Amino acid sequence: ILFDEPTSALDPTMVSEVLAVIRNLARDGMTMVIVTHEMAFAEAISTRVFYMDGGEIHEEGPPAVIFGQPRRPLTQAFIRRIRRLTLQITNDAYDLYALNAEIERFGARHVLAPRTTEDLLSLVEELLALQPSRADVRLELAYAERDGRVELVCSARGEPTDVLAPGSGADDLAIRLIRGRTEEVRYAREGERNVNTLLVRAAR
Repeated sequence: ILFDEPTSALDPTMVSEVLAVIRNLARDGMTMVIVTHEMAFAEAISTRVFYMDGGEIHEEGPPAVIFGQPRRPLTQAFIRRIRRLTLQITNDAYDLYALNAEIERFGARHVLAPRTTEDLLSLVEELLALQPSRADVRLELAYAERDGRVELVCSARGEPTDVLAPGSGADDLAIRLIRGRTEEVRYAREGERNVNTLLVRAAR
């Protein structure tokens, strides 16, 4: 069976239903060729993946190779892009609802448990509230499926300050909340930027 974007233009409530039908066909041994942008689904169901760029097959192989250890630079860049989300804050009037929507889409794309997505939403909100200034703040989310971790990096321009250090003068309750929802918290000074890295164990 050939499928060309089987989930394209579907009502969101129908997507999981269509994907379930395809999973059942695969389980029954049906040979299928599927063109899709549903990367998590492609990785879970495929036995062989072809990555196409510019109308040509750029790289092919088993899902573990294409999604885990792609060999060609273009494939590597694509895989990094779909597993990473970058958000830029430029002033205090940032749109928290728009940020939340991006994070929720990231969680849905990588099939993160609702609890993990909720943790990420809370962590981002608290991190931003702790920043002395939001004139130049960059947030990066990266999901490592192999070890089931989400890395949240907050990079902010300003005077050397670790906003998550106990006794830093910041909101102690917010700091405790952040540290309670993370496995590890690191601080580094990179040029003129304060960088806090948080590791979050993805719930199952």
